[in-house]
Amino acid sequence: MAKMIRMPADIRDPSHEQRWHYANFTDNFVFQYIIRHYPDILQEILGRIIPELRDEELTVIGHEVRQGESGLFRENVLDILIRAASRKRIVLDMQNTWEKCMCGRMRIYGSNVDSRLLVKGAEDYCIPEVIVICICKFDPLGRKQYVYDTAPERNAAESGWFSDGRRMILLNVKGRKGPVTPQLESFLKYVNGIDTDDLLCDTIDKAVEEMKKDEIVRRNYMTFSMHIEDERRDARKKGRREGRREGRQEGKAKKERSLILQNFREGIPAEQIAKFMHMPLEAVQRIIHEKSVMN
Repeated sequence: MAKMIRMPADIRDPSHEQRWHYANFTDNFVFQYIIRHYPDILQEILGRIIPELRDEELTVIGHEVRQGESGLFRENVLDILIRAASRKRIVLDMQNTWEKCMCGRMRIYGSNVDSRLLVKGAEDYCIPEVIVICICKFDPLGRKQYVYDTAPERNAAESGWFSDGRRMILLNVKGRKGPVTPQLESFLKYVNGIDTDDLLCDTIDKAVEEMKKDEIVRRNYMTFSMHIEDERRDARKKGRREGRREGRQEGKAKKERSLILQNFREGIPAEQIAKFMHMPLEAVQRIIHEKSVMN
């Protein structure tokens, strides 16, 4: 019986050691490690999601593929990038926290793969399909389905429809509606923390236990965990700084508006107000106009 280890509810602020002890397959670090080092597990998972991939040779060609963060572009991360023998590219991602725009995130993942093909000398430029798969620990579309799949119902070539080779699959571990195979349903329930009598899930449990016996992997996890914590701390500090900056700017704007209206009520023309406040005349006139409209 496969039983995924879980952090006790009474541990509110876990240490790095506690995070390591209770880390399970859904942890990003553990997920990437298992997928990269246990090809049989990867083969079975993808075979349950897309049956035609069950007998294909699969190769993990990238993990933690980061784009950004620089200039105007925000950072985005591909957990796992896989190449199939049929030249398909497959993104496999574990989504632990609610994402308000999963479809947008999946499009970014697909674009990330496409951008790698634009590099001069990149092999397999004209690939038949890019498949983005996200395993979600929440219902991304709120319809209680196990699987949301953009695969066309009819053959594109037969219908005369032009296919751009993109396919997106959202797996909902909270799902209750099919159609879904019993094997895939068991895997999704396992990811949701429900005990299941399933050989794949039992194999994953044993792989996680084996991984945790490796001291080098443990140290790498600690480094990864501290890095993520530092990133979150920096993001919080940046958010507080930006909040204070916005607050100061808002306060300054209120004072300027109050001063403009006070001078205008005293009969001072807008042109003179703009001159001594070093503001564009249009901005002063807009504030005066807005006040008159409100009144």
